[in-house]
Amino acid sequence: MFFRPVSSSLSHIAVLGNALPRRCGLATYTSHSVEAFRAAFPDLTVDHYAMDDGHGAQYGDGIATISERDISAYVRAGADISRSGAQMLWIHHEFGIFGGRAGDHILTLLRHVTIPVVVTLHTVLAKPDADQRRVMQVLLHRADRLIVMAREAASLLTSVYGADPRDIAIIPHGAP
Repeated sequence: MFFRPVSSSLSHIAVLGNALPRRCGLATYTSHSVEAFRAAFPDLTVDHYAMDDGHGAQYGDGIATISERDISAYVRAGADISRSGAQMLWIHHEFGIFGGRAGDHILTLLRHVTIPVVVTLHTVLAKPDADQRRVMQVLLHRADRLIVMAREAASLLTSVYGADPRDIAIIPHGAP
């Protein structure tokens, strides 16, 4: 599966996921992705938005937090991203980090941004419940590009959720 470029002239992106020092794999992955982008593209502005689960993590400078249970925080974050000048929003999605039923608070944020959206799906469920399917369907509809880390995940996106295979890129887990 080939990944079509979103834009060849990006100068500013927003990244949303978790962030270190939160102790989880998604925080490590997202933080390392942000660091790698900043190192590889020094002229690219990368804004980092992190979900805050309220367990007291102290985030560093340059990380904007979104309280996972506060729906108004998603509205504010969407407005902040829109005002920031970011040309693309890259979401690291994992069920369990966003508030609401099956994490549907992220859909509120998406209603407040008009820029292209790339979603890295860290988990693709083969047997989603009704709410998980609903959230995934909206994410897939809103995303301009999808990234997964395994062929099986790409296959599930097409067979279970009806995603267009041309919108899916596979970047193997652990790839630099």
